[in-house]
Amino acid sequence: KEIKDILAYLRFSINPNDVGLRRIINTPPRGIGDTTIERLNEYAQRNKINFVKAAHEWRKVGIPDKAGESLAGLFDFLRGLPKKIMASGEVSPGTLLLDLFRELGYRDYLYTTTKEPHVAEKKWLFIEIFARVLDSFAKKGGVTEKTLREFVDAMELRDDGSDSDDDRNKVSLMTLHACKGLEFPCVLIVGVEEDLIPHKTLGSDVDEERRLFYVGLTRAKERLVLSRCRTRKRHGQLSPVTPSRFLLELPKDGIQAHTSEFRPVSAVQRETLF
Repeated sequence: KEIKDILAYLRFSINPNDVGLRRIINTPPRGIGDTTIERLNEYAQRNKINFVKAAHEWRKVGIPDKAGESLAGLFDFLRGLPKKIMASGEVSPGTLLLDLFRELGYRDYLYTTTKEPHVAEKKWLFIEIFARVLDSFAKKGGVTEKTLREFVDAMELRDDGSDSDDDRNKVSLMTLHACKGLEFPCVLIVGVEEDLIPHKTLGSDVDEERRLFYVGLTRAKERLVLSRCRTRKRHGQLSPVTPSRFLLELPKDGIQAHTSEFRPVSAVQRETLF
């Protein structure tokens, strides 16, 4: 999660997009709650603009000054972030990245949201390792903003926020958190199994996991596909998999189940789907 947060900051500073902003808008917490985000959503929909532009126009939205100033501060931090990291001075890009996010309060955020200090230290260590990887990448490609862009592309699937027809026909791979507020004609949720949804280690709050699952379900405008494995390889051995408890809570009359190993769509039918 920590690395994805840092990548979301970097990616947004290079190619601003709604998904990236939704992830970092209140991470670390800066007083921008659900009410503020909902107002921004409504303003964006009403004026037919994207979420990023709505956030920049927070004064017109009627956002309270405190939350609005936090938004402005976030955009100030993001503005010129690649140039600040790739300053080409005596200090390495990785060191500059660590300094910037420490000043942002991200390291303190890890400690305040983690019960055990040694766990928070381990999370920050992941970011330090990430910074060293950036330094190695920069040694090969040069300390330039172009290198940083290539680094972000190499570390995570690229999302340039383009609205062209070609891009709309591509598959977007994202987490349940990242898909909030978005809609797609077809949505596929894979791994609807116990220990994944809800997650074995991260899903201690089952109600929150259920809400996340609901978010995923309701992103589909036309077609929703849920899939799961029968067995998974764990510790070198195949083990049976239990379906997610959330499947039992879905209305039976709205689901078409395919439990055998045959393809529910014939080869001829598949050709007509394209």
